[in-house]
Amino acid sequence: MTQSSLKTALAALAGEQHASTVQVLPVRVVDDRDGVTVMVGVDAAGASCVLVSAGLPAAEVPVFATRALSSEFSRSARIRIGEAEEACPALVLRCKDAAEYGDVLAALVESVGALLRPSKSAEAWRAVNKLLLRWSDFFREPERLTDATALGLWGELWVLTRSRQMSHSLAAWRGSEGSTYDFFANGRALEVKTSSRRGVHRMSHAQGAPLEEPGVLVSLHAIEDPAGQTLEDLQSEILSAGTDDAVYFEALSRRGVSALTLRRHRKRLSLVDKAAVYALSRVPRVTAVQPGVSDLSYLVRLDAVDELARDEAKATLELFRLRF
Repeated sequence: MTQSSLKTALAALAGEQHASTVQVLPVRVVDDRDGVTVMVGVDAAGASCVLVSAGLPAAEVPVFATRALSSEFSRSARIRIGEAEEACPALVLRCKDAAEYGDVLAALVESVGALLRPSKSAEAWRAVNKLLLRWSDFFREPERLTDATALGLWGELWVLTRSRQMSHSLAAWRGSEGSTYDFFANGRALEVKTSSRRGVHRMSHAQGAPLEEPGVLVSLHAIEDPAGQTLEDLQSEILSAGTDDAVYFEALSRRGVSALTLRRHRKRLSLVDKAAVYALSRVPRVTAVQPGVSDLSYLVRLDAVDELARDEAKATLELFRLRF
């Protein structure tokens, strides 16, 4: 099973009749290999259901319900395949809005299958539990992005679209994971700053602190443009780059944002100038702070700062598998 085949199966459920009874769920098998069977159907309430049957779990499976997704384990789920009725143990995921959440749900189910196919051990089921709880946040009511947050996120996603090895770049993407910088790899930091004013950015005091290894700042000048790209457009580029969707969604979760939040923000932006790369050590900064002062940020202007030499910038970006 691929994520695309499951997404197609979920989309096809939109035209199917609801189950006529709550006792028996009509399903069709989407995938059946290595002891893991994935089935889809529509329950009596109209929710799109994905059942993952891999025997009885060797660890407790979390039960939760968010705005759009519920998770439970049934030791004897009653299903009907064609004319045949049977009962089987299954993880049951019910999604109330597969049109909005189908891409994330498909990636989640594929990740569950990938964990259980090699082993049905307690360790594998505990990994499934952690995955379900972590991804449950994607199915809650999406938060509304401020324009400033959306602008910063647009810049980070734009940088990711310039990756020549997406899995490597996504692994380096730190976002708001408690990290000072947006990207970190091979001991090097890369901070992305996006502004509607060329070369004018807000820096935190921590971002301006000296580094043991050289770091870079990527400065982007972007403005609203009806012909520009939305956050969802950039996300689509990233997902079409050939990496596992789940890898991207895991990285997005580190950023503290859901895919639906991106979809709801409709502003289109375009770059005005080419991306500029600067050594973080050359960026103007506050060098001393009085005791008791914390969470300090300030505006910096880069018009008097020289960009990195082309070869040096290229070599540094290559550490993150980026090219622009």
